[in-house]
Amino acid sequence: MGADGQDYCSVCDQRTPNLAERGDRFVANLVDSFILVLPFLGAGILGAILVRNGGSGGFAFLLGALGTLGVLGYQITLAQRGQSIGKRMRNIRVVRTDGSPASLGRILLLRNGIPAVIGSFCGIFGLIDALMIFGDERRCIHDMLADTKVVQGSPDSWNG
Repeated sequence: MGADGQDYCSVCDQRTPNLAERGDRFVANLVDSFILVLPFLGAGILGAILVRNGGSGGFAFLLGALGTLGVLGYQITLAQRGQSIGKRMRNIRVVRTDGSPASLGRILLLRNGIPAVIGSFCGIFGLIDALMIFGDERRCIHDMLADTKVVQGSPDSWNG
């Protein structure tokens, strides 16, 4: 935090953007979830058509799996910039709490991987994690685990 009360990046000494709105984060999460399911939804429809016509649904399943892997690959590419498809659509991104860029490992492991493992053992974790967004800092448990926050603006538009 600078003398003017604004947050500054510890790496580039530029003012960091404002926190992302809760609604933007919610919509971004919905978009990301839908985009990951979409290839399998399409594959399920294709598979049903193929099976109905005497074919095998295996080809459709393969297409669904490949489509999902393609989406994941693109998500990982965007994650290097602190974004996902949904975050990019809402013009928000993930940074460290000090305003510096969040590393890909931090985003994938601490923000996504560990919470997914915890959630698989404790079903209520996802609900508690999501409800934490209503705190003053607008940070979920996964943000706290990764020492991150979500801010307004794309990496290209962030010039302090």
